[in-house]
Amino acid sequence: MKIFRLDDYQSWLISRDNLKIVIDPWFIHKFNIPHLPWLLSRRHHSPLPLSIEDISDLDILLISSKYSDHLNKNTLCKLPKDIEVICSNSSYKLLKKLGFININILMPSQKILTHGLSISGVKSGFPYSSSSVGFLIEDLTSKKNIFLETHVVSNKALLLLNEKKIDAFIGTSESVKLLNIELSMSPQRVFKIIKQLRPTYFIPTGINVHKNEGFLNNFLNVSGNYNDLQNLLYLNNIHTQIVCRESGSEINL
Repeated sequence: MKIFRLDDYQSWLISRDNLKIVIDPWFIHKFNIPHLPWLLSRRHHSPLPLSIEDISDLDILLISSKYSDHLNKNTLCKLPKDIEVICSNSSYKLLKKLGFININILMPSQKILTHGLSISGVKSGFPYSSSSVGFLIEDLTSKKNIFLETHVVSNKALLLLNEKKIDAFIGTSESVKLLNIELSMSPQRVFKIIKQLRPTYFIPTGINVHKNEGFLNNFLNVSGNYNDLQNLLYLNNIHTQIVCRESGSEINL
């Protein structure tokens, strides 16, 4: 399996042979909270490595959450509506409203077998337990797997993942707090997870939070990044590699 970074934030392309899986695509120049663009928005600051036409022949669309930086309506409107969609419970109604006709809700601890893959739902941590879902994507032939959590890893997820040898862990590593509520994970928290799971690769998602715009930014406490995580791994002699940091970069598992 190959993991390809589609932007400098949190959109992904996973491929195997001729199979294409796209996760939380954002291809339109700017996203914002619907009807509240002044509250939170973000724009692309550099050209994307692929166009929306390049991914329009995708086989599976994964949507982790209902929020506009994951479920980007302007992007999804341009994709075929008969593709296989696997999504969080919270995003089902919005996807249905956009016209998608082949939607499967993936609840935590559920598993969907498709295209020679096993895609399992993994419970997200607070405060996203009911609004998001993590994905454990396993290639049934090569036995390679990818764990993706777009916000916060839950303790329940760790219990499930302890039974696996994780090849790639895609997760947050910039601490973002609102009123002292952790919205994404700090380098220290991710370090503890990596120490427990020992994935071959760690791939940072939701990066460069300082590029976000809007009134809400005044109330966010942002600290740390994947460089701090890299230092922790080095000092503790943990050999997990941090890869795919730049838009357009890729890794073969």
